[in-house]
Amino acid sequence: MNQQAAVALRVLPADLDTPVAAALKLLASEPYSFVLESVEGGEARGRYSFLGWAPDVLYQCKDGCLSQADLAQSDPDLPHFVPIDAPPLEALQAAIDAARLPDSVANALPIPGLVGYLGYNMVRLVERLDAAKPSVTDMPDTLLMRPTLLAVFDSVKDDLTLIAIDWAGHGADLDDRLDAVVDALSQEVSRQVVPLSGAKAPSLSVNVSREAFCKQVETA
Repeated sequence: MNQQAAVALRVLPADLDTPVAAALKLLASEPYSFVLESVEGGEARGRYSFLGWAPDVLYQCKDGCLSQADLAQSDPDLPHFVPIDAPPLEALQAAIDAARLPDSVANALPIPGLVGYLGYNMVRLVERLDAAKPSVTDMPDTLLMRPTLLAVFDSVKDDLTLIAIDWAGHGADLDDRLDAVVDALSQEVSRQVVPLSGAKAPSLSVNVSREAFCKQVETA
């Protein structure tokens, strides 16, 4: 557990804001951000909605190697990833442990620590499988972010909790950062409509022939 993280919270009424409206106000210019909506039974919306942005660290796994990018030391648009000298699953567990907030905060709200995705090829770290097929996207097998700003909507209490985190434990400007978030939420949502006249339809293509696809289906 990361006991040294400094945390500041601010609770606001959420009568006039929705997670989508808040995302439009807060995340439009963020290169790394997320919106998590909880759903129960596939039909009913759950209690909490989470927004997160402004990560201080990114983790990615490619070709069986976990690496991290310190965004305080590199351009967020061009993050510089440095390999972690440890088995990837062990290094990933250590990263998860380091992204846990103090119990006083974590017990009050189900706050996410690392957020991102684990791709299918991560299973190759625990199972022996056939050789992976060449990637056509060059996406990492895993990409995770550790947010320093969070907005948590509670649909039962009808409130919004803003959270600023300094994972290093300094916490000097956390209240200022929350002030900036409150100011951004007070702005109106942009409803600018982008005209579609003259827009070109996207060019689509397939990367497998009909014959190859049918053969794959027959042998599956």
